[in-house]
Amino acid sequence: MPGLALNLLGPLAVTVDDRPFDALHIRPTVALCVYLACCPQRHRREPLMALLWPDWPPAAAHKNLRQNLYTLRQVLPVVAARDGRGPVPLVLADHDTLQLNPDAAVDLDVDRFTALLRQDTLAATETAVASQMLLTKACRSYQLSSTTARFVNESCPSTTNVVRKSRKSG
Repeated sequence: MPGLALNLLGPLAVTVDDRPFDALHIRPTVALCVYLACCPQRHRREPLMALLWPDWPPAAAHKNLRQNLYTLRQVLPVVAARDGRGPVPLVLADHDTLQLNPDAAVDLDVDRFTALLRQDTLAATETAVASQMLLTKACRSYQLSSTTARFVNESCPSTTNVVRKSRKSG
């Protein structure tokens, strides 16, 4: 799919127009981009500063947000539009708020995974076989990094069992 694709499940992978993109490598800039993609509404700057630099003085956090927003706009100034009409700015910002452009084509693997789980919930009411097939498809789609796997093990034991079963049956 043309546009920006963020693969957050497993090792972070960023593609632009279906090509690997490695210019986005500064951690706070990546964190800002990921947060804006996962929470697409307009955000006030102060809560973003508190989220990304919780222990920093407000002036320093404001400077960091400004610098990382500048970096994000430099490395990804425009991306394909959802409607295919041409490139659009990735980030919309004013003095008080910022957000990813809702017209920008941004694809998140987390959204695809969630959609498969929603389909599974619907399928579960129909047949157990359809439900298992959708869960298996969702689980096979992702290779968990060791950090993610450790988090899943500690936080979601039932999910870990689904992942193990799908890998054994594949």
